[in-house]
Amino acid sequence: DSPTEAQRLHSSIELHLAPDTPPTFVGGTTDDPAVPMQNAVMIYEALNAAHIPTELHLYEGKTHGFPLRDPAGQLLPWAPAMLTFLERHGLGQPI
Repeated sequence: DSPTEAQRLHSSIELHLAPDTPPTFVGGTTDDPAVPMQNAVMIYEALNAAHIPTELHLYEGKTHGFPLRDPAGQLLPWAPAMLTFLERHGLGQPI
């Protein structure tokens, strides 16, 4: 079932940003089967327009969400990018 217009608007994060929204790291994949990458772009644009520090990272693939490490135990590229973003905004420990 598709959501109603009211449900869609209620769930659209980009329409409900608070003035105290913290710096936000936005990540996604280019072929996410659950959430189109355009949603990540819309959130990024709304955060940017509201002058909330933000970064957008889109990765090639058809996955919804992604693990912290690959099967060999190595950090995937998004993890250091997010940690660097958080540190830059005083929200994490140095890497």
